[in-house]
Amino acid sequence: MIDDPVCIVATGACTAVGLSAAASAAAVRAGIAGFMEHPSFTDMLDEPVICAASSADDLKGEILDCLVALLCAAFDDALDSMSSPVRERFQRGSLLLALPEERPGLPRGLSALVADRLLSERPAGPHPFVSEIGHAGGGIALASAHELLRGSDSAWLAIAGIDSYLSKDTVLWLDQNRQLHTTYNAWGFVPGQAAGVLLLSTLSDARAMAVRPLAVVERVGIDREEVPLMAEGVCLGWGLTRCVRAALERLSEDEKVDRIYCDQNGQTYKAEEMGFMLARLGNRFHEPAAFVAPADCWGDVGAATVPLLAGLVTNAALRGYVTGPLSLLLAGSDSGRRAAVLLRTALAA
Repeated sequence: MIDDPVCIVATGACTAVGLSAAASAAAVRAGIAGFMEHPSFTDMLDEPVICAASSADDLKGEILDCLVALLCAAFDDALDSMSSPVRERFQRGSLLLALPEERPGLPRGLSALVADRLLSERPAGPHPFVSEIGHAGGGIALASAHELLRGSDSAWLAIAGIDSYLSKDTVLWLDQNRQLHTTYNAWGFVPGQAAGVLLLSTLSDARAMAVRPLAVVERVGIDREEVPLMAEGVCLGWGLTRCVRAALERLSEDEKVDRIYCDQNGQTYKAEEMGFMLARLGNRFHEPAAFVAPADCWGDVGAATVPLLAGLVTNAALRGYVTGPLSLLLAGSDSGRRAAVLLRTALAA
């Protein structure tokens, strides 16, 4: 671990199973699913599409409006636990924002549209730096957090991810590509929409401001899978394997990961990829098969994945039901980008 590591000091969320990080974590632990029949979208058999949303009202309006509303709600949730001086520091800091990869149903130039909307609605808020990387986006942002914090005057940084698959053109595209969970495709996923936020600082700055760290970011592994989803060929999980090896490389021989939190969503591709990785690296985990996959509660949440998974870890630590101090977050984007984030929650005990 580096001398002055990056730590998570607060989390925020807005998901189909909770309008805060704490509520979402409690619902996932209880196995509550926020699934419903979409009021207007149907699949190729003219059956209602099963989706993940907190209410039917959340399915109204334009995608851009939805994404910005989700982000603002999650960001406010994260700030609620901070004192006024710390809240002001985050308002002046930077925001690294992960967005979905390009796909049908999303407006062109989504990054610029989201950034402009945020700056117009919250001119006093953090300046957003936006990337369209998908599921792995939050992990890639965390990989650069230490350098950004070290070179920043504010020493405070926010990372967020937002996504929504609930556009008619997106659902049609998923169905045509056999990615949508239906009565005729059990191996598809339930499309969701959500936002997750992480407030970060260095450990020394958090202590100087009397802010309790929830987790330390031990290491982040970033890689790329040579055979991504929808590509020709067989994925053998080498990109994810390299990614996990990089995340765990600084652990001592007697240290093992206690729990995996991942974006498994029912797709055969993701299950096989993770299986190949565990076949190679299973000895690095206490229980390789004991993983948390919250897509069965809040659906597939795309670019919001990593911040939301981190929220599950920190809430588990706060409430004393973690199985150990080391948790590994795994996320893979459709384009092949992979991220593995190792979190240590011993400081939160």
